[in-house]
Amino acid sequence: MKRRYLFLAVLPLLASCGTAPDAKEVANEADFIEVADISKIKISFASAVEHTISGEKTTSGTSYRAFYYSNDDFRIETPTNNRIGYSFVGDNGTTQYCLINTRGSNGVIYSSASSLEASREATKEEIRRQYEFLGSVYSEMKTYAGKSAQELGYIQFEFRRSVAPEVAGYVVLTRRIEGDNLIESNRYLMMDKISDDWVFTNYSIRETIYAKEEGRWVLDHYDISQYQITAVEEYSKIAINLSNYALTVEGIDINGVSYDDGCPLTAR
Repeated sequence: MKRRYLFLAVLPLLASCGTAPDAKEVANEADFIEVADISKIKISFASAVEHTISGEKTTSGTSYRAFYYSNDDFRIETPTNNRIGYSFVGDNGTTQYCLINTRGSNGVIYSSASSLEASREATKEEIRRQYEFLGSVYSEMKTYAGKSAQELGYIQFEFRRSVAPEVAGYVVLTRRIEGDNLIESNRYLMMDKISDDWVFTNYSIRETIYAKEEGRWVLDHYDISQYQITAVEEYSKIAINLSNYALTVEGIDINGVSYDDGCPLTAR
């Protein structure tokens, strides 16, 4: 399996604007590369996390993570859905379907694939939602091309890109006034090339918020959001230790279920 991680690779690329391949200010539509639609690629991981830092205190926001594996196995971790879906062939030669609630450390083994379908679709939708959000960020960035800070209503505005053979990134730096706050925004959108397709792989935004006190700007807090996508040429196999979970069986003869890892089973 071929997998590339863009985030660490592209930050030096972005930081070296002026020396990196095809590094330049974004001036018009021609400065944007074509990025693949989600229907053309395989995404094995998607993550979205946001939090606020005020002084030495960090307030964790909501985290959404979704994993997709070969054989249509999956894992999803959101505030409302924490499931692992896993199918395997039992000793009796029939395919069995395990749905695990990771928050409760328990699960059920079913005889029907439909028992996993709702959580599998939720996993696919979470991956789709995050990738398409990065697409909307990219579309918004396109409206900035060739614009000045004054045209956009900012105090300061910089928009640059760097493109290398297998990694690319766009950087938007702004300063603006909103009410009684000065907001400095740093936005980084990265792409990776998988086979012949450019795909979104990382988006981060850090906003530094200053409040006016006695006629000067004083740091109030940071708002940080991070999106990560892993695109692959082929899905990997899920790695799971069933002995970590208390499992029951439904619609299956318990005598037909046995595992080398000694996971606990009870008949329902």
